[in-house]
Amino acid sequence: MVVAVVVLIEYIVVAELVGVVVVLVVDVVVVLVDDVVVLVDVVVVLVDDFVVLVHVVVVLVDVVVRVDDVVVRVDVVVRVDDVVVLVDVVVRVDDVAVMLVYVVFVLVDVVVIVDDVVVLVDVFLVIVHDVVVVLVDIVVVLVDDVIVVLVDVVVIVDDVVVEFDDVVVLVDVVALVDVVVVLVYVVVIVDDIVVLVKVVVVLVNVIVVLVDNVVVVLVDVVLVIVHDVFVMLVDVVVIVDDVVVIVHDVVVMLVDVVVIVNDVVVILVDVVMIVDVVVV
Repeated sequence: MVVAVVVLIEYIVVAELVGVVVVLVVDVVVVLVDDVVVLVDVVVVLVDDFVVLVHVVVVLVDVVVRVDDVVVRVDVVVRVDDVVVLVDVVVRVDDVAVMLVYVVFVLVDVVVIVDDVVVLVDVFLVIVHDVVVVLVDIVVVLVDDVIVVLVDVVVIVDDVVVEFDDVVVLVDVVALVDVVVVLVYVVVIVDDIVVLVKVVVVLVNVIVVLVDNVVVVLVDVVLVIVHDVFVMLVDVVVIVDDVVVIVHDVVVMLVDVVVIVNDVVVILVDVVMIVDVVVV
């Protein structure tokens, strides 16, 4: 029996706005027991005392199981509050790598502030068999100096279109505008073991307007993975009391390290480092 334990803690400071917004990513334990690899990721988003978002806790469990000639990888995401499950299965049968994406739930939390009260809006994107099942269209309308956010949800299940009623939210804050996410998966077999390599291109444009506090935040994030190297470019523009603070090109390199033990087990370790931070 081969047992290995790896503990890796990753701290990423996203931006310093009114307070400090900290995203804490913790790879808690990587446990290897024979042909089973268990990887537990804990993601905790913490915001300063002004916006308390401690309850957003996501637990990611990666399980790789090898039974006879079949290698199965199962990704399970569980959200503590209302339980969001992500299932991503890769199966190898007769030297053929077959990728089966069964159900993928992507939960996006939109944080808004109304009269110093934090309002959390959950937006769900669901993918079944590589088909987008839930489309969320956010339309921002200004009516009598009040921002109206119209959320239109369209669900496609088995070529059947189901449209929900418009969800109208009256807020003083606009968040999460124009979000484009592209996910591409590549399956690689190394020594009869299926290694799942993710090629991800993510473009996120976030506009946050705090009318009462006169704070305007524009965040433009580009996430790209090229040759197993993760590059994140973050451009943050903050206006606080007519003072402009700009953080240019916060580059984060994420390198995936693959370790093969006895030609049967693959361990993926994420290494995070901040390359450059320039403040003007």
